[in-house]
Amino acid sequence: MNLTHVSLDAFRVLDAIERRGTFAGAAEELHRVTSAISYTVQKLEQEVGFIIFDRSGKRARFTEAGRLLLGRGRQILAATEASIEEASAVASGWESKLTIGLDAIYPVKRVLPLIDSFYQQQAATQIVIRSEVLAGLWEAFETEQVDIAIGPAFTKLSSEVNTLDYEEMKFIYVAAPDHKVFHHAPDSREALSRHRIIVVADSARHRTPLTFRVGKTQPTLTVTNFEAKCDALIAGLGVGALPTDYALPLIEQNKLKQIATMPKEPTQQVIVAWREGGQAKQWFVERLNLQT
Repeated sequence: MNLTHVSLDAFRVLDAIERRGTFAGAAEELHRVTSAISYTVQKLEQEVGFIIFDRSGKRARFTEAGRLLLGRGRQILAATEASIEEASAVASGWESKLTIGLDAIYPVKRVLPLIDSFYQQQAATQIVIRSEVLAGLWEAFETEQVDIAIGPAFTKLSSEVNTLDYEEMKFIYVAAPDHKVFHHAPDSREALSRHRIIVVADSARHRTPLTFRVGKTQPTLTVTNFEAKCDALIAGLGVGALPTDYALPLIEQNKLKQIATMPKEPTQQVIVAWREGGQAKQWFVERLNLQT
């Protein structure tokens, strides 16, 4: 058996036969005569060394091996078409892949409408969304694992990096409604620091991890993402500051309660950072700029 001689056309013929139900139907779809379809199948059976169709009845049916070959052939056809589309896009200046890095404070749902709009006009570029925390985002950006970074700038970026002041995110200090913090509501950060705080771990692998809004001697519970932080807060395991995107729905559901006697709630400036690149990157940067 020499599969190097199996053509994509043979797989297209098998696909058409399965979808149309007969050799004649496949011939009509592919604008050929039925005898040409029969010849392609016979030649393919010789090349692979096994019977693809059971011809014992009135109507040819796929054998088990033939149906397996059909499935694999469809995968090959799909991969080939995708490769051609991707190569064509790259030749036109569109990246084959674009990775968007988000700090964990910035919910993924915020960028999904933008990605949907992108796919409606250019689906060949593979989009990857990568979530990082604090210094981890900028470590990934500096090592070019991320093409566009959206998050607070905790580090000085090089002169070759373009930046855009994107949004000032607001945070709310919250706890479970029955948490003891509400028995004697704190009136300062120092008073709040007597309670355990829930924090999300910095995802940096090589940089020094960062922490914010944590007292020097404050007990902490560290989790890996904001979903886990919300769960821990709801479970009454501590207090913490959440971006309004996370906090407000949980407050409305009475799962969390705002620590209202605290001083002014913190804010954090979020930026977009990118280096010069292809058309997909430029498309996203232009749309993000319009949203500021």
